[in-house]
Amino acid sequence: MRETMEWLAAELAEEQAAILVTVTETEGTTPRKAGAMMVVLEDGSADGTIGGGSVEYEALELCEELLRQGESAIRTFRYVQGDGDRADGTVTLHFQYLDGGMLWTIQQMAEWAADSKGVWLLRKFQGARVTETAVAALGDWDPEMLQERAVWKDGWLSVMVERPGRLYIFGGGHVASCLAEAAARAGFRVVVYQGWRPEEVWERFRFAEKILCGPFSEVYRQVTLTEHDFAVVLTSDPQTDYEVLKQILSENVQYIGCIGSKRKLSACRERLLADGFRQEQWDRVHAPIGLDIGAETPEELAVAITAELIAVRRDALRR
Repeated sequence: MRETMEWLAAELAEEQAAILVTVTETEGTTPRKAGAMMVVLEDGSADGTIGGGSVEYEALELCEELLRQGESAIRTFRYVQGDGDRADGTVTLHFQYLDGGMLWTIQQMAEWAADSKGVWLLRKFQGARVTETAVAALGDWDPEMLQERAVWKDGWLSVMVERPGRLYIFGGGHVASCLAEAAARAGFRVVVYQGWRPEEVWERFRFAEKILCGPFSEVYRQVTLTEHDFAVVLTSDPQTDYEVLKQILSENVQYIGCIGSKRKLSACRERLLADGFRQEQWDRVHAPIGLDIGAETPEELAVAITAELIAVRRDALRR
């Protein structure tokens, strides 16, 4: 939602009103869960999604009415036949009218989202009225409120606007280029570390937030990994794979993956164990990398790896 909030801030600064639509509760099978958000402007443009289908169509119609009235509202909708497997679900949506009075808060969210600590929007509700609003990053609020999922507590609703952490891709080849785009489109903030000059690869990595350059044996000089980060090793040389893994294997990160054949990965494992790393540390490495979908091309491999990253992020992967 970072890009959405940046866009919304710019529109509010131009004195255009908006409706922030938030899924606050769900029941049954629904395409989006509590916390999903969509922004609708006076001119009819919109960004984000609350799940599509009949509910989103009805929500957009209601937004037009609320924008004319300058009002907020709460409504419950049911997905109807024709929305596929979503037909038995209901969602409760909060429609918050926004004008220039919310500009500072929206700007603050957009600015804080540039950090890797993550950003949450917290609102206290009294019926359809928002009585208090806060923006928080990790360490700034009750940690029980700052979760991946939306959280209700004491009348406050906390929704994650930007996830903490980044995806670090080590390597600058074809798979890395395809992965940078696929992962960015899935909501990962991508940093690429490779050995070429940045001006030579910006076009290939236009979806990356940042490109770092330097020897693979000195990754530690520019990269500090956190528990919220993901690391993918995609170099073309077994030696550089080993050099990168030697530096990151002890880090407490969400995910480490390494591309390569079983033979190459086995040789890398033996070298790392000989260096004093433990088997349980190596067991954390997803190698071979990516979900097994029979991928062969760089584009297919990027999809397989991104799918695995999403599964880890959503805590849906069982190893």
